[in-house]
Amino acid sequence: MTVSQRRGLFVVFEGIDGSGKTTLCHRVATELRQHGLTITQVREQGRYSSAVTQSIRELGRDQRNLEMTASTELLLLLAREVQLFEEATRPALEHSDLVLADRFVYTAAVMAEHGRGLPDQRVRSIIHAVTGDLEPDLVVLVDVDPQLARARRKVAKLLGADNQPSSRKGLAGAGLQHRVRDGYHALAERDPERWVVVDNSEASLALMQSAIVAGLLAAHRDGLAEGRRLLAERLNPGVLGARRPSARARSLEEAGQHFLDWIDRRMVSEPDLAAYHLAGLSGPGIDQRRVALTTRSPAVIAHGLRGLADALAWRLRDALAEVAPAEVASSLLELPADDADAMAMRRRLAAQAPAAVALSLLHCDDASAWTLRGQLHDGAPLEVLASLGGLSSARAWSWRERFLMERGGEPALASYPIADAMCRSLTGLDEPRAFALRERASAVAPVSAIASLTGSGSDAAHAWRTRYLLRAPRPVLKSLVGLDDEFSWTLREQSAEACKEAIGSLAGMDAAQAWQLRDRHRDRWPSAVAASLGPTLAHTPPGAELLGYLLRQHPSVSVWRSAAAVLPAHAARLHDDTRRVAAAFAE
Repeated sequence: MTVSQRRGLFVVFEGIDGSGKTTLCHRVATELRQHGLTITQVREQGRYSSAVTQSIRELGRDQRNLEMTASTELLLLLAREVQLFEEATRPALEHSDLVLADRFVYTAAVMAEHGRGLPDQRVRSIIHAVTGDLEPDLVVLVDVDPQLARARRKVAKLLGADNQPSSRKGLAGAGLQHRVRDGYHALAERDPERWVVVDNSEASLALMQSAIVAGLLAAHRDGLAEGRRLLAERLNPGVLGARRPSARARSLEEAGQHFLDWIDRRMVSEPDLAAYHLAGLSGPGIDQRRVALTTRSPAVIAHGLRGLADALAWRLRDALAEVAPAEVASSLLELPADDADAMAMRRRLAAQAPAAVALSLLHCDDASAWTLRGQLHDGAPLEVLASLGGLSSARAWSWRERFLMERGGEPALASYPIADAMCRSLTGLDEPRAFALRERASAVAPVSAIASLTGSGSDAAHAWRTRYLLRAPRPVLKSLVGLDDEFSWTLREQSAEACKEAIGSLAGMDAAQAWQLRDRHRDRWPSAVAASLGPTLAHTPPGAELLGYLLRQHPSVSVWRSAAAVLPAHAARLHDDTRRVAAAFAE
């Protein structure tokens, strides 16, 4: 295939999930049309213009296809792009000034070689056999830190822009995004005449859009060479206003200020992202910014109150209950099961957000919780079922059995929503009947079945983890949180280099093996190591030393955020120390 004999320019936007490439591609297309150019987008609003291509994409995403091999995935990704090119891109090049594509065969290349570990020569030979000398005129690599990309995806999911089940790709864990990003950079370095890289970690989206539009207009008017020259000139970080974290904090207070400065910048450019990063935090500086963002990002602020029970958190819940009832209800999830204020808020929100209220009853096993479940059942039966996670009482099992019986028995587990809710209701349960239901549900909801092992350290649970580790390491490793047995430590040791979820499962753990893993992987997964300390461990001598190292050697928003989480307890401790010293002198 070749694109040499045609009218329009073929431009591809590439980048990891959450990089912002789709948003940028759409905005560039919109502005180019305003300049009078004929623009074709072969993927718009997240959907391909080819129904065949869209079907292939869904097949590759489907978590039920856990057995799919890396080679099969490569061929599917190539089939997706070839179909799209033949059906949509090639015809569009005959009548459009520019054809913009959100991804191309480069995604297949980096996923196979860097993401899945297939031999590079094999990957290149397969791609060449399928595509020949087909190359776009220009590739815009929208680059971003994977941590930031993940946060953007979380915000999109929270705001309802992405409510799909977890994809197959997501099951590999956060390490995949890091490896794929490295692969994109390798391609860009190999072909600098075709690729341009724009950093979307801190740069202004409006300035990026303006620079790319100017370059593409020049390429259309004056030729590719001039367009590329202008792009290279206008896409440098200084012109775009990009600011990378570079300061190495010398104290918790300094790191906390770096974090607040970053929040202040994001409050202007991405208020929802700023609000997301405040989740679960409190104290001076944090509280003021949370209040300031309440009207601009009410849903994210409400959701971020999860686990907080201070006076401000309750005032905000009360203020946001009408505009973000579901998010306020979800913020009650981690509060104590016997919290009277939380139960009163649930009753208040039951009519507006029955599903979220039902889910917030997780681990609640008292009479008031069961009464509320009964009231919510008709409006949110799946969520009421899911709220039984961790409950192994006769009453909870009777509810599960009655739920299935009303829907025709175990064959109902062939439905994804029912299988997912049932698995969530089984979280942490080790009874044989729990594993029998998991087995039945895993055919359509494998990720939910694996996640339901969280909190279970039985031989049966570990057998499941062994069964799924290679195909779904992310949920397997996340299910180890808090487990302190030999099998769990072995699994973490084997997986930590490739999967940072192994480090994430150390949250709050003070065992010798936990400290050894943190020290060994502090430069590989600095943000995960910092987060695993929490406020409590960060105040121990080894925790303070480790966090100090991370602040000096790996300055980043995520590490600064971990420091900000520690500051309130740190300030209180300093205050207590000062009082003790003053009292000693007074004596």
